[in-house]
Amino acid sequence: MQGEKRRRPMSLGILTVVATALSVLGFTSCSGAGSRPSVGERVLGIEELTRLDLLPRLKQSVKIGCVSSYDPTGENDDGFSGEYSYIRKEPEGLVIADLQGPGIIYRIHLPSPTDEVIEFYFDGESKPRISRKIPELFVGNIWPFLSPLVGAGVGGRFCYVPLTYQRSCKIIVKTETFHFFQINCARFPEGFAIPTFQDPPSEDFRRHLEDAVKLFGRAGSDITDALVPADSGIKTTAVKEILRPGRTVNLLKRSGPGRILGLRLGPAAAFAGGDRDILIKMYWDGAREPAVECPVSDFFGYSFGDPAVRSLLLGTAEGTNYIYFPMPFESFARIELVSERADGPAVDVQTEIVFAPLGKAVDEGRFYARWRRENPCTEGKPFTYLRTSGRGHVVGMILQAQGLETGTTGFFEGDDRAVIDGELAIPGTGSEDSFNGGWYDVPGRWENRGSFPLSGCLDYKKPLARTGGYRWL
Repeated sequence: MQGEKRRRPMSLGILTVVATALSVLGFTSCSGAGSRPSVGERVLGIEELTRLDLLPRLKQSVKIGCVSSYDPTGENDDGFSGEYSYIRKEPEGLVIADLQGPGIIYRIHLPSPTDEVIEFYFDGESKPRISRKIPELFVGNIWPFLSPLVGAGVGGRFCYVPLTYQRSCKIIVKTETFHFFQINCARFPEGFAIPTFQDPPSEDFRRHLEDAVKLFGRAGSDITDALVPADSGIKTTAVKEILRPGRTVNLLKRSGPGRILGLRLGPAAAFAGGDRDILIKMYWDGAREPAVECPVSDFFGYSFGDPAVRSLLLGTAEGTNYIYFPMPFESFARIELVSERADGPAVDVQTEIVFAPLGKAVDEGRFYARWRRENPCTEGKPFTYLRTSGRGHVVGMILQAQGLETGTTGFFEGDDRAVIDGELAIPGTGSEDSFNGGWYDVPGRWENRGSFPLSGCLDYKKPLARTGGYRWL
């Protein structure tokens, strides 16, 4: 978070992963043959962290947002002076958030180490249910803020322990001046029953928290058992193909309802390098246009051609690329690799696809991935990750950013912003902050590659004016 916002343009490679409804592609919203009805199950808060099978389900919340220290004037005081880092002053300290329920806080991010006390007041209570020094939220061994659901690295601190409230949640920091922060939350319909966070937590909360800690600790390994209910008939199919220059090979072609749970593709080294000339495409339910069309390297989180990500849901481990997202379909699925190479050796492709015979439910979206690049970007114009319409939800993004001036990454000063249904829902405080990092170009902070279950830094090479990050939402 240094320098000025207005810098020279950069060239970008972007991958945005989206789970979205049919209407995004202009199809009807009817269920179609083979669809499962909604199970009507309500899963909120801490249990969501282990119910990855619910990732395709369209959200029950009516509004999502972020409270942050961003500078609404458009300048760069996103927490430096603290002028925009609170809503109001009260005798107990600075009120940094005053959220109305029913709602859930899903993420807390702070890039600056401070020892102030932070307090959470639930449902209008006069005494806080949580009162701790700020580092205690992120150190990882203080209940319920346990690693790897919380942590610190690449210049930032993050907390993914959901905090629920039925009527309201007020957050106060006991200090005269506060600086950088982001707090992400969701609001649900009036009358929606959400149990308020308890201290001490209930037995159910403890059990789900322990399960989430175990699951998040499995980043880089096979988590497909967490992507469907038990006894769902999971099957794994191994495919070996030879991909020659200019040709296409099918990794999967299946009729009938079902869902892809995982895809492992190797060898990872075969897709390395900067050419981006082997694409992965996915088609669902008779659509002519692919739902996924991306260079293999960028799809799996490479950093300028070098394998970089090892997260819970996507990355590279032991020389094999992997992605673990439920991808439901009603009647048909096809996954293929396309070589755009003019010549050169063939690639011996080795693939494992994990499948379950559970068709798309009526309240689920299909999996999409959109890859976008500008080279160079237009100076003074924001780069748009994604512009879409219809009902759906974004589940993550990967950004690679290359500046045009060697020795500087000032372009990373720009704020991330999400406009949802015509309103600014996510006002960011700097590009590296959006990836749970902070303080690029400061020794020991956003300076080296770092991979966590839900976020990380792809790399930082200042002489090349190059950096990037990823985050799952």
